[in-house]
Amino acid sequence: MSKISVIIPVYNGEKYIQRCVDSVLNQTYSDIEIIVINDGSTDNTENILKSYSNIVLINKENEGVSKARNTGLSLAKGDYVYFCDADDYLEKNAFEILIKEFAENDLLRFGHYVVSGNQKNLKTNNDDVLAGVDLNLSNEKLLEYLISNKTEGHLWNYLFKLSIIKNNKILFDEELFYQEDVLFLLEYCLKIKNIKVISKPFYNYYVNENSVTKNIESSIRNLSSIGLLRQKILNLLKNNFSVDVYNRNQEKAKKLEKFGAVCKSSIKECVKDKDFVITIVGYPKDVEEVYFNDGIIDNVNKNTIIIDMTTSDPKLSEKIYKLSKEKGINALDAPVTGGDTGAKNASLTIFVGGDIDVFEKSKPIFNALGKNIVYQGKEGFGQQAKLSNQIMIAGALAGACEGIYYAKSVGLDVKTVFNAVKEGSASSTQLLKNIPAILDNDFSAMFYAKHFLKDLKLANSFLPDKGFEVFKDVLKVFEELSKEGYGECGTQVYYKHLEK
Repeated sequence: MSKISVIIPVYNGEKYIQRCVDSVLNQTYSDIEIIVINDGSTDNTENILKSYSNIVLINKENEGVSKARNTGLSLAKGDYVYFCDADDYLEKNAFEILIKEFAENDLLRFGHYVVSGNQKNLKTNNDDVLAGVDLNLSNEKLLEYLISNKTEGHLWNYLFKLSIIKNNKILFDEELFYQEDVLFLLEYCLKIKNIKVISKPFYNYYVNENSVTKNIESSIRNLSSIGLLRQKILNLLKNNFSVDVYNRNQEKAKKLEKFGAVCKSSIKECVKDKDFVITIVGYPKDVEEVYFNDGIIDNVNKNTIIIDMTTSDPKLSEKIYKLSKEKGINALDAPVTGGDTGAKNASLTIFVGGDIDVFEKSKPIFNALGKNIVYQGKEGFGQQAKLSNQIMIAGALAGACEGIYYAKSVGLDVKTVFNAVKEGSASSTQLLKNIPAILDNDFSAMFYAKHFLKDLKLANSFLPDKGFEVFKDVLKVFEELSKEGYGECGTQVYYKHLEK
């Protein structure tokens, strides 16, 4: 009989950990080891777990779920490994049936229930793309799927082979606070040949409104924590470009080596003898840091095309263009919109400013990264077009949030209102993206409020003398939200302003 190692990380889980552990202990399948990692709980979790004599209990200081799972993996002795969240629970016959279903496959994926209060709703994998994908590293479709927003990173609806994890030294990234499971799943899938997907539900995903993990899951179940630039790099590699990478944090850069990128230790080393150099950083000051003072401009070859995809100051783009021109270098400003989903799907909208002939030469690069690539005109105009886009978003975001808040304030059922308006003329990307998150009380970042504020401030410096009252009001709101500590939240946090 094959052994299953069940790893359960828990932090302050006194209200639900017993239900979780009991659901594993009461399985109709017997050959199970249960490894519970108590990640520095300050409530009664440890005492509850000490009452069990038939589990492996590890008490450690709080270091996050990635470290906890890695600790569990180091102790696991099973043929298979299963990761269970402490506030969820299994159906009684889960492992008995799953072991039979595994057969000659390398990974098993199954359905689950979503439990909220007294409601229990089924979610299956009937339309799962992976069911029809031949898994191997050279399969472009697999890579495309795994870095798209189609895949969920939940580990609790997968059963893994421990030998594949051990032999390939696959571990959770302890620097990530979320999406660590997505990256783990990606690395695992790139090492296997096949997967079986079944629709039967064996897991109960309990919606705990007070859980930090659950509150961030709905909007960030993708690879956003890996970074927008890294998504672009993956898309370039997928399109057979040779890619060198530099990041001030070398450990982050090294994670791309498994996909074929070559990591460099300095800007100078990275940009030397390259046809194209692409940058995307946080703020205009970061752009200045990488381009000037023995940065990119001083170290690329003549005729190199440099492309800054940061949303930045148009005047800075003009400066980069002018200095580059003097040295025989070609510069484009090419900020993007479309977020993490667009980056993963290579469906970004790209606003391009600079010389038209340089733009034409760069189209193979842009085509690997986006679908809507629009030349805007001279240097700096890519940035100006992006700021125009952000002004439009400001109004749409405010309108969506205010409309839903109005519905709530007059006593309407806001979910019912949303389901009605999303199909009508009031619909917008901002409504469709942000309102479901708000309804789930999820204010985690799909696009950081602090970055949106940066964009709004940039746009504000170019405004005409008259008008723009809505924009100015939105800018003021985000300035206030930033002062109140909401900068790390998503832009849907605008709703918090209305609730004051």
